Amino acid sequence: MLRGSIYLPIIWYRWLALVIGAVGYLTIGGPGPGSDLLVVLGVALLYNLFLTGVSSTRGSPRWPWVATVAVDVVVGSALIASSRGQAYPFLLYFVAPVLETALRASLTVSVSVTVGLGVLYPVLVLWSASWQWRAVLNPMFLTGEGVIFLLAVLVILLIGPVLRWREQEGALARYEHLFTVSGTQRAGVITAVTEEALRVLDADVALVFLRDPGSGQLELQIPDPYPMATLSRAVLRRMEWDQDFLQKLLETDAPATRVDEEFRHPIPPALQDFFLQQPFLSAPLVLEGEVIGLLLVGRRRSRGRFRGEDLIAMAELAGRVARVIGWTESLAALRRRYSETAALNQVLRDINSPRRLEEVLQRIVSSACEVFEVDRASVMLIDESGQWLRVRAAAGLPFRTPVTEGVPVGRGVSGWVAQYGQPLIVAPENISRFRSQEEREVRQALCVPLRADSQIIGVLNLSVMSSQGRHFGQEDIQLAQALADAAAVAILKAELMEKVLARTQELAKVNRELSAEHRKLEWTLSRIAEGVVVLDQGNRLVLANRAAIELLGLEGKELIGADVEAYLRAQKLEELLQLLQRCQQEAAELRHPLVYQGPLRNGDSRVYEVTMNPICVEEAGQQVCEGVVGMVRDVTLQVEAEQVRSSLIGTLAQDIRTPLTSIKGYLDLLRSGEAGPLTAQQSDFLARAIRNVDQCIQRVNNFLDLSRIQEGQFTLFFEPVDVVELVQEVIGIVRKEAESRQQVLRMAVPDRMAPILASRTGLRQVLLNLLDNAIKHTSVQGQVFVRVEEEPDQILFAVQDTGVGISEEVRSKLFQPGATAEGGRIGLGLYISKQIVEAHGGRIWFESQPGRGTVFYVTIPKGERPAPKPAAQGASE
Repeated sequence: MLRGSIYLPIIWYRWLALVIGAVGYLTIGGPGPGSDLLVVLGVALLYNLFLTGVSSTRGSPRWPWVATVAVDVVVGSALIASSRGQAYPFLLYFVAPVLETALRASLTVSVSVTVGLGVLYPVLVLWSASWQWRAVLNPMFLTGEGVIFLLAVLVILLIGPVLRWREQEGALARYEHLFTVSGTQRAGVITAVTEEALRVLDADVALVFLRDPGSGQLELQIPDPYPMATLSRAVLRRMEWDQDFLQKLLETDAPATRVDEEFRHPIPPALQDFFLQQPFLSAPLVLEGEVIGLLLVGRRRSRGRFRGEDLIAMAELAGRVARVIGWTESLAALRRRYSETAALNQVLRDINSPRRLEEVLQRIVSSACEVFEVDRASVMLIDESGQWLRVRAAAGLPFRTPVTEGVPVGRGVSGWVAQYGQPLIVAPENISRFRSQEEREVRQALCVPLRADSQIIGVLNLSVMSSQGRHFGQEDIQLAQALADAAAVAILKAELMEKVLARTQELAKVNRELSAEHRKLEWTLSRIAEGVVVLDQGNRLVLANRAAIELLGLEGKELIGADVEAYLRAQKLEELLQLLQRCQQEAAELRHPLVYQGPLRNGDSRVYEVTMNPICVEEAGQQVCEGVVGMVRDVTLQVEAEQVRSSLIGTLAQDIRTPLTSIKGYLDLLRSGEAGPLTAQQSDFLARAIRNVDQCIQRVNNFLDLSRIQEGQFTLFFEPVDVVELVQEVIGIVRKEAESRQQVLRMAVPDRMAPILASRTGLRQVLLNLLDNAIKHTSVQGQVFVRVEEEPDQILFAVQDTGVGISEEVRSKLFQPGATAEGGRIGLGLYISKQIVEAHGGRIWFESQPGRGTVFYVTIPKGERPAPKPAAQGASE
């Protein structure tokens, strides 16, 4: 009769699938079965008969499941391949490995096998159909395969776990007897195990050895009550067991071993005499991969030798015994730990409630006396010097004399524990290690460190004064250390609470002072005529004074917290938005505020000036922008006045230039000699007059250009320009002025350069302005150097002098109209030069060292003419 094994459903499935496949193949009307198909069916029949026989005698197979799956795949594949294109009937047998892996393998393996079969099946069908693709490329085939393999997945997900559960349920049923008779004490469990071994293996001696965690040796466990009639308990107690031989029994590879004359290690004579020269069985007790003991079973009476099935039964019994012993020990430890934890939790609730430090310390020692049932408990803490332990609280029997002096760290028991951070049990035989006569009256003591955040802050002492008191063990150390750790946390918590209380009082005072300062700041900001706004890192408004609110025409509640970046995008103020982003991105490099001039609302005719500065803090040695502070002014009236002034200046300059041009014409006529010959002195006076008139005309032209720039009417005509010829022309114009000041004027220009698209008049004016400034501010016998370099995408001009240089306070305003440098330098020409260069899409900058000279650089890009750029508007730095 078949056993009630969980493996039976797989056997039934194989037989059913084989019968369905054979009958289905004969009834579908296809070609008759060939000899190859009959051979495969015969092999499948014999294979299933073999599995049925194994299951009827042993339950599930003893060999690895991989072997069974491999044979199933081979047999199923052979059936499909020999079906001559009619593979449907054998598909159920083909997926038998899915059920096998669902029971005996993991979910990942089951899914992998299913996917592999799903890929293999169409290949086998094509082979059986002589590689005719229509055999697989039809709805019937695809639907049938999809349904079958979907059912296979359901088998993995649903039937597999159910079968495993039933298998585990059957295994648990075999342990039921041991659980019912063992109880929870080790001696009762050993008795039940011994009786079970004697019964199952028909033996009269069963010995259980368990490994001692401390020494690692195997210790014999004597059952109580004692169940072995052929062997007295006294004999077991007198027996000395060879630990080396027992260790060799544990090192065998087999789950169970028959120890006889053929055993590979010599058997100690004492052990042979113990079993009366009879063979015996040995099996290691393995729990979760760890060897916890050894089981020996023998027959002192003549009952025949142990057979192979006895080894199997011994291995199964050893596995059950290991689990029962492990579970029993775990349950006992759990109960013991539960009672200790319950007491410890009560202590923790008491000492962790909000209290002052002295109250917490007193509660710790009182609880320690109650939990450990000791005569005295005390807490010693390390003082601020870190060199002394001092008693802060004690409970139980008082000290004979008041404890006033401390214990040096490293001296005595408490000092040793505080120094090395290890718990220590002081037994009566080494009690002399205590440092005082008072402490030598202690019969036994336990000292554990108070550790918090890997730092020793003190020790907890537990003392037993009477000789009939308790004896401390390893479990007491663990429990005491748990109490000490919790006590250390409670102590730090109480100390922290006291510090927090003191700190809170200090902060409250500081907060009152800060509130007063804040009110002063608000009052000061409210009295500032200009608008002040502060943005955070996310461009949200966090502060705005009354003037800013009035200038923007919004209520204060609408402003605070508003997203300024979103507002600027909605109002299409892209120029101001770009300036704000630049202020944040270049916060660490900015040396001067960024200034915007224009409207703050789309379509608004009023003009505002916004000056922005980043708010930077230093983090990890770098400047990080935390926000932006801005000053807002309504400059509409100033802009209108400036426009009127510019218009007036333009008109005046135009009126002045007309007579100056006439004067220059008459002076040129005199110099030409048409009005009569001139003396040398007259020629000199005439040259000076012409030079001064030219300077006046140049300044008037600058004023006219400035007026056009500010009115947006300054335009340039772009044409091909020969840079080499232009530079030589400008050098020729200023050479006489340089020679009159005894200066050396040099230039470095390539021999030939391709023309660039630029404004010849504009570039000429830029170079004249730069050379004029260099000559004027270079001392007599100084040097002025002009350099032109052709780069891949631009032309670089450099004008260098050996003059006085430019001071730091003037540099930021040098390109602004009306700026003045040392020696009366007027920055109007540089401002106009900057506008001309930027109209070309280029850049102008300078490098200067006071007392050593200045170099002005200009870059003009090659290529197409740049898009027009409005002058004298937008942001500046």
